[in-house]
Amino acid sequence: MGRIDLILCVIFSLCLPAGQILFKMAARHGQANGGFSILDVVRNPLLIAAFAFYGATAVLWYRILTVLPLSRAYIFSLVGSALVPAAGYVIFGEKMTLQYIIGASFIIIGFFIAFRA
Repeated sequence: MGRIDLILCVIFSLCLPAGQILFKMAARHGQANGGFSILDVVRNPLLIAAFAFYGATAVLWYRILTVLPLSRAYIFSLVGSALVPAAGYVIFGEKMTLQYIIGASFIIIGFFIAFRA
């Protein structure tokens, strides 16, 4: 894996929690401004931004998969998934349990083991 590919994979890993943060912000905005009708959804600028961001992230993922095997690239998505609840804790004050911290630690350790393989 070249340096550029590694950088793109790290960016992808960080895009996953960033996108989830946007979706959570959009959900809060929607909840505060009326709920979940179709009209509310299309008027929610944060939701539109979240969809656009995920679209750009999908293009990045496509680029990554043009040069790396899925088995090699996918481990980066695991890191991103492990970071989502941590971002919820830091940004939204959501509860963080010891079980989650232990589980996420195993994911991160597993990432480094798989990455070195």
